[in-house]
Amino acid sequence: MIRIVTGRRLRALSAQCEQAQTRAREVQEQADQAYSGYTRALYDLTARAEEAESDAEIIREEAEQLTAALDAAMAELEAARQELANPAAARGVGA
Repeated sequence: MIRIVTGRRLRALSAQCEQAQTRAREVQEQADQAYSGYTRALYDLTARAEEAESDAEIIREEAEQLTAALDAAMAELEAARQELANPAAARGVGA
């Protein structure tokens, strides 16, 4: 079947084509903005996660130092308790 396209029909098709292209550009801009926003959010979240990991490592190191200091203090306390409980043995008297 052969269809004859009139000038009016051709202009209408051309106008529809332009509208479709305009809409496609609008949708592409929206998609680009959404992608940009998601990429920015991903970058920010990655940076925050890396910072949190670094902070956690620093806190772990500080906790280990504090645990070592507490262990040393507990050992000193135990030695002082034993000295107080048995003062003669601590001074070397009574042997």
